[in-house]
Amino acid sequence: VRERICPKEKFSFRRYRAALLKQQQRRDSKEEKEPKKNQQQATNNIISNEEKPEKKERRNIAQYEGIVEYVSDSKVVVQADGKVDVINTTNDAAASSSEETKPATVAKEASSFLMRNLKNCNVILNGVYKSVHFIQVEYCTIDITTPILQGSIHVTSCHNTTLYCASNQLRIHDSSDVDFHVFVKSGPIIEDCSKIKFYGDYFSNHHCRLCQV
Repeated sequence: VRERICPKEKFSFRRYRAALLKQQQRRDSKEEKEPKKNQQQATNNIISNEEKPEKKERRNIAQYEGIVEYVSDSKVVVQADGKVDVINTTNDAAASSSEETKPATVAKEASSFLMRNLKNCNVILNGVYKSVHFIQVEYCTIDITTPILQGSIHVTSCHNTTLYCASNQLRIHDSSDVDFHVFVKSGPIIEDCSKIKFYGDYFSNHHCRLCQV
């Protein structure tokens, strides 16, 4: 009678214990997956918070008042009012095009100019700027006709190029075979460059003739 009222544990609680064991296994499995899920979620948050290259590129470009980019085999003349004339020098009948940019004289306190991805060009840059940046320029002759005595000129990844300029500061990075005809108020900053030559004849008569071209 006693066994009927109070059956032995191994018989009465077999299903109950099996259910507890199965529940514990599910809990352990969930705890194992949870760190992986949290780690994946954290990775996704980092990726989503990272700025896309295209957006970062647009934000970097937006800081410049004027831009000339992706030009080859041409004569580029930037007027003092910000107008850019590009004359193709490869054809017998030179084709010209112009691009309106913000006049540099309107925002003297923050004006800057960017020239990048130029190849085999003759560049004449007129106007007053606080800074001028050259990035990935090859086989070019660049003439900055107005001294930038209160600002800086940045030269990055430029090769086989000649630059006429006068500035308060000159920064040169990752460049080679560049000739500088310069006047610089402070010593130039040079990093990871080779075959860089300096000539202190920016204000010579030769350069003045180039400015009138």
